[in-house]
Amino acid sequence: MSVDLSIKAKREVDIYDTNITYNLAPMYYKAIDKDLGLKKLKGMTCEKALPIINKAIDDMIKNKKEYEKLNPSNGWGTYDGLLETFREMRTICEDNPDGVFDMDL
Repeated sequence: MSVDLSIKAKREVDIYDTNITYNLAPMYYKAIDKDLGLKKLKGMTCEKALPIINKAIDDMIKNKKEYEKLNPSNGWGTYDGLLETFREMRTICEDNPDGVFDMDL
């Protein structure tokens, strides 16, 4: 007779990692929160953040021309790149509602 034995541990792992240039700050402050920008998401679960991210995506699509005017003149970051990042974040949050936003802000 044998015994199957395992030891399991709950560990934090990054399920998504990206870097958003500060050159896009005017854009992400406009899309997420005019006072806090991305800081609004810090410590928030994906479940709670999802409506904010969806609203940001919708606003960016609806007001594309306004957002494109905020493209950095130095070329570091773009409207299209930030919109894609938000879409990626949405997908990750839909798949991982208990995920938590962490950032170095």
